[in-house]
Amino acid sequence: MRKSDYLERDLKHAVSETKCAWTLIDRLGLALERGDLKELKLTAVDLLKTADEIEKLRKRKINNDQLRSTVERLASQGVKLEIVKKVVV
Repeated sequence: MRKSDYLERDLKHAVSETKCAWTLIDRLGLALERGDLKELKLTAVDLLKTADEIEKLRKRKINNDQLRSTVERLASQGVKLEIVKKVVV
């Protein structure tokens, strides 16, 4: 996990979700070893949900970075964006 992939305010959540993913991966292996297909499927679903949450956090960072870039570009062109800057920052 790279901290730079997430917004500062989302870091704690991203770390938690990443740890959860690794735990679920371990559980997948154990369920597979035991031949517990029901647990294997349920854990796989949980892992997909965790992956979706991690993806959502990454996309939030990408969108924020794009918005900041746009604001900076427009500001450099002399467009007054004080209200937008307050929201983005």
